[in-house]
Amino acid sequence: MKKYGVVVLLFLASLVMIGCGNSLNKMDDQTKIAVKTVMDFKSKYNKKDNEERKDYDFDSGYFPTDLSEKDVLQVYLLKAKNEDKNVYYVQYNETEFSDPELKKKIKDHTRESAATSNGSEFESISKAEFDQAIEQENVTKIFEAKE
Repeated sequence: MKKYGVVVLLFLASLVMIGCGNSLNKMDDQTKIAVKTVMDFKSKYNKKDNEERKDYDFDSGYFPTDLSEKDVLQVYLLKAKNEDKNVYYVQYNETEFSDPELKKKIKDHTRESAATSNGSEFESISKAEFDQAIEQENVTKIFEAKE
């Protein structure tokens, strides 16, 4: 009888672990708003920056202007008393290209930003600031891209 109990417990534990893993692969609505804020800002910034770089006398890196949820690697949440003021720490991939048409890939960069859940505030942050923020006791990982 103990054998069956242990097998059932292992089975239930594996189901719980699988369920938890899947929950990190989906974004809720507030997370999507924060992520969209970050991706839209970076896309607009890249578009303006890419236009300026076309006039440079030397080769410089160009970045995508169509960043979206698909580029997000991880999202962490710092809950606030007012839901609109939740802070989302977003880590995403940004590919650098050598040409304005974004055809010749140079390399991938990992970038970090923070945004509020209502999408009203955005800030690029350094890797050190990101790491320090996510190490806080009240910050929780809520999304991780599938490998």
